[in-house]
Amino acid sequence: MPIDARPSRLRLADVARALGVSVATVSNAFNRPDQLSPALRKLVLERAEELGYRGPGIEGRLLRTGHAGAIALYIPEPMTYLLEDAFVRTFMGALMNACQERQIGLLLLPAVPHEKSERPRPPAALDVAAVDAIIFYGLAGDDPVIQRALERGRPVIGIDMPDREGVIGIGVDDVGGARAAARHLIKKGHRRIGIISLPTSRRRADRMGTPTDFDTASIRFPKERWRGYAEAFEEAEIDPATVPIRICKVNTQESGRAAMDALLDQNLDRPTAVLAMSDVVARGAMDACRERGLSVPQDIAIVGFDDAPFAKDTGLTTVAQDAGEKALIAVRCALGETVETTVVSTTVMERSTS
Repeated sequence: MPIDARPSRLRLADVARALGVSVATVSNAFNRPDQLSPALRKLVLERAEELGYRGPGIEGRLLRTGHAGAIALYIPEPMTYLLEDAFVRTFMGALMNACQERQIGLLLLPAVPHEKSERPRPPAALDVAAVDAIIFYGLAGDDPVIQRALERGRPVIGIDMPDREGVIGIGVDDVGGARAAARHLIKKGHRRIGIISLPTSRRRADRMGTPTDFDTASIRFPKERWRGYAEAFEEAEIDPATVPIRICKVNTQESGRAAMDALLDQNLDRPTAVLAMSDVVARGAMDACRERGLSVPQDIAIVGFDDAPFAKDTGLTTVAQDAGEKALIAVRCALGETVETTVVSTTVMERSTS
């Protein structure tokens, strides 16, 4: 016969029976201390500890109060991405600090692997996680995970996602930041400018792209950043349709290096500058230039996006956004606190790569 290694859990009724008091008295000792005299509450808590009872379980707490004391975070990447991406690490640190200050827990929900993206399914943990709110980061607008979360009836916060009914949106001024970055390069005299884009939909592949990819994009920030770039191109009478675009499958330094190689290998005039939609792929682009003996910015200027921690040390010109502000707004929205804005501003940080 199999042995269940889990100890049977003591219940309120067990403690009440041992003390010879009502279940309500024991419950009040843990949840409504003002209903008991200090002496009685002390007696109940001491006896409960002797019996090994640590208080009502999370299931009971949820039934009584409707609150779990925790929020969940879902990013459509492997969990290791939270450690590998420098900008996301900054965001995670700020998110943890905000939770620590409010004494609430943070649960990470595992994402479905990319290779299963053609037939997406929500992670099983989404249905059973005992949380008060769910924060999504960078999801496509058509991801089925969103509807499943909404059906739970808890607040759903979407960071860098397309607008969706029922979801509290938090974003960045992607259009303004991207437009300013493109204007910066144009002001420097560049007319042949390439784009290294992040994925535009849940169907991921390393490939050359066109403006149409952004028209139909289901992921918000590549769509908005292209819009900003295109506005600056049109102001300068540069036809956006002539701009070479490389779309990366994932946001990694290796993908950025491969994308830069692909742009340089195209049968057209080599770009004199590149706008990268993240600092991570921009760093990979810098590696590719160095490996080919090209000088940055003398041969090719490079501008990133995010202002990741390494950007300053590498001299990367980039569009800065405040990851900490974005995380704090998300936690405040998850807890129903009043916020002044849900849009984080951006600014171009000019350094040596442009």
